[in-house]
Amino acid sequence: MLTTVSACGGGGDDGGFVRAQLAAVPAGAADASEPVRIVITDLARLSELAGLAGPDADRTGDELARWTGDMTFQVAASQSSKPVGFLPNPVGSVAAWTVADDVRAATGVALGGVERMITVESPPLAFTVMSGDVELSDSLTDVGDGVVSYGDGDDLSIGEPTPWNQTGAPVRFATNDGAIAWSRTADLAAEFAAGAERTLADQPDLGALADTLDSYGSVSAYLVAGQFDARPPLRANPAQAEEFRSRVPDVDRFTTVGLGVTVVEGEARTIVAYAFADEDAAAAALDALTTAWSDGADADGRPIDQQLAVFGSEVVGTTVAIELVPVGGATTLTPVQLLLTETPVFMHP
Repeated sequence: MLTTVSACGGGGDDGGFVRAQLAAVPAGAADASEPVRIVITDLARLSELAGLAGPDADRTGDELARWTGDMTFQVAASQSSKPVGFLPNPVGSVAAWTVADDVRAATGVALGGVERMITVESPPLAFTVMSGDVELSDSLTDVGDGVVSYGDGDDLSIGEPTPWNQTGAPVRFATNDGAIAWSRTADLAAEFAAGAERTLADQPDLGALADTLDSYGSVSAYLVAGQFDARPPLRANPAQAEEFRSRVPDVDRFTTVGLGVTVVEGEARTIVAYAFADEDAAAAALDALTTAWSDGADADGRPIDQQLAVFGSEVVGTTVAIELVPVGGATTLTPVQLLLTETPVFMHP
């Protein structure tokens, strides 16, 4: 099982953009025993770095889909110097950016006006916080404790599909300090409205990765926590399985991985950070992880250095950070593709 998080750069009151966005989400939105996916994006900053127009609440759904696509899809090799970020899905299971017109009609939320966003998916839970030129319709149903609802019924109930949820479950909304959150449960929305006492930023691994990615000025990021034990491909014969295991870095167990997109002196880079149990484990893993990226191969045996060049690596507290530059037509999204295809460099023995 994998748990993932994405983030984008900027500033925050608690030390950086990534950390500030995690600090907006109640800790209960992510169940550590289940897969978790978190994506955080500064759409305003990412669009600026990509040379695109900024957020605009008046964009139609088609215009919005093209705009977000230009920031978050693979681009031609001639444009690989531009940052390509991780796009959060603002309405969970639905491809919301393509149904933005329906979303606005239903709830008043203009997705084109979103400047910063964090989405958390920990099935069956989902939680999103959006800020920017966004507001809620006054036609939504007040369910108390600062929460309004789009749709009737109990939390996580099943009904007719809506722009916000293919299962038809009601969506709970709340506001706090100018930001809008939606949740699949009313209690989490109420906790957001009141100001959560414990947030995702308080989780040690997520907080450590956020600080590392913030130190590089990440403008988009993807974090994963979960099972990283070495797993050769299911169809591998014994020899292939052994060769696969030989590419797995010999390091202590790590629990969470974070990927951040940044721009340094006009050059797009990806930061891959690993969270370890303590500083000693991180320090001991530095050389092995650096070598795995510089000399290793992906799940198909293709050398990683044909796709990504190691610019540098370092220990930051309990994390190891690898700084990568796309080469050979790759982009800043390439590391997350390696992650999702279970490349050995994202595993431990």
